[in-house]
Amino acid sequence: GFPRPSRIGPIKHNWRPSRGRRAVSCCARHATDGEAPRSVLTRRLSELFTATNSLCAKSPPVDDRRFARRSKKRKFGGPAMPRLLVVAAALASSVAHAKHRPACREADLEVKRVFLAEGVHVIRNFFNATTLDAIRGVLEGIVDDHAHALARKGELSPVETFDDLDFTHKYAALYADHVATAGRSKQALPTYFRKEAHTAAFYDGFLANERLRELVGCLLATNDLRLYPVYMARGKVPDALSLGAHTVDWHQDAEYTYYWYSPLNTTVKEMDRYATSIVNTWLAVEDVPLDLGPMQLLKNPVRRLTKAELLQNDGREALRVSQIDEYVAAHPDDVVTASINKGDLVIFDQYAYHRALPNTSPNRTRWSLDFRFQRADRPTLRGAKGFLLSALKSGEDWAKAPPSPRLHELRKMYHQKYGGHTWAEKHDAARQLRGAVDTCAEDEALLLRTAKRRRRRRARRT
Repeated sequence: GFPRPSRIGPIKHNWRPSRGRRAVSCCARHATDGEAPRSVLTRRLSELFTATNSLCAKSPPVDDRRFARRSKKRKFGGPAMPRLLVVAAALASSVAHAKHRPACREADLEVKRVFLAEGVHVIRNFFNATTLDAIRGVLEGIVDDHAHALARKGELSPVETFDDLDFTHKYAALYADHVATAGRSKQALPTYFRKEAHTAAFYDGFLANERLRELVGCLLATNDLRLYPVYMARGKVPDALSLGAHTVDWHQDAEYTYYWYSPLNTTVKEMDRYATSIVNTWLAVEDVPLDLGPMQLLKNPVRRLTKAELLQNDGREALRVSQIDEYVAAHPDDVVTASINKGDLVIFDQYAYHRALPNTSPNRTRWSLDFRFQRADRPTLRGAKGFLLSALKSGEDWAKAPPSPRLHELRKMYHQKYGGHTWAEKHDAARQLRGAVDTCAEDEALLLRTAKRRRRRRARRT
């Protein structure tokens, strides 16, 4: 029912008004009673796209530019694919892959604009009270389980001692009592909770949240999402109790992935591709005033992997951004202190400089969730693959899934020198990295050169 392909003309100008009328007139004789010719054209094109969609689903996406170049060299009588079929195949392939691209809300598009420009954004009142109550209930159950386990071992006072305390005070009181009863050397309460979060209630209360998946899908431009193998619920007790063990200095999350986990031959370009595939989410379960030790971030970050200093204190290894003090002094307006309310969500990228401020309160715990989401088609660059959200159909699937291993568990799986500072010193590309100040200066020089080239191009055109 369509005109011959040779009558449509080249792809680059294949829809002139006359040709449009010709196509419609050819469809007129195929119209049913009361059906407009243009509706027939739409219907028959849709049938053609459907016919080619099965072929496109089994092959790589059609490169429109490659077929366009071929069409200039070959005529329709030759071996090249008929152009109408080429266009249909290209559109069908786009439709097949477009199902993985979510439709963004207007509010999410604004969030995405700020996130891409600054690397950091705070979304107020993202989670409602029902969701927060469900998450809080899961965390309360985790704390109670640890309390009963320690009490059975005789390393804690009877759990009834803490029944009158509210949620924000209970864990700090347990921590203090446990250190006083068992001694600091036998302190068994975790810094953060990962395996404990593998419950059906936690999945229903947080991971299954459709609003969260919509936002992350919009930011990453895909519906195929993976829960990155770094996720945790944090209970940050006062630094006077933990002696600063829960407080982390300035770092990039990409630094820990590169130095401690990624293969030794990982390149900087691979890190850039990896970093753009992840969104970090940080949820305040309770209000986080300044004395509870909120997170502090730098917006407008250097969008590159930065050199890290290898620190070690009392047997604990950590990373710190090189030249960060000079960088913060030069960019004081870029510092964002996330003193937020419960239900607020902080999102930031893998290259954002951030740290945790100390918890200076006498007896309160800062509760938060730190979960990261990644495009499913990108590598994690770690010894674990994470979890495809499409494969987690219910809370039972999440409860049965084994938790992603931590560094000490990976060393048991592979060898004792896997990860950490020993691994960091062997990376091939580590010598290419620069500190925060030097990297920022290189970026500014690059921007100036790019602006000059653009001005010269515009001058030549005029």
